[in-house]
Amino acid sequence: STAYRWVAAARDEGRREAKRMGGGPAPRITGAVEAALLGMLGGGNHLTLEQCRDRLAEATGVRVHPWTVGRALRRAGWT
Repeated sequence: STAYRWVAAARDEGRREAKRMGGGPAPRITGAVEAALLGMLGGGNHLTLEQCRDRLAEATGVRVHPWTVGRALRRAGWT
């Protein structure tokens, strides 16, 4: 059945390689939580990711890993 699907994909779509795999879980820091995170950093604070995580948990109740905070900041344009 796999070979039939490959032939159909090549015939119908012109595709000769596998499709890209899906992403992953949806980001946990979005919307109001992201606004709270950016609001904390708006004053030019020099916080570590761990400190940002702890303050975000106090403010919103969302507890995440520091890397999740870093990914959210990269999505928001912070480096």
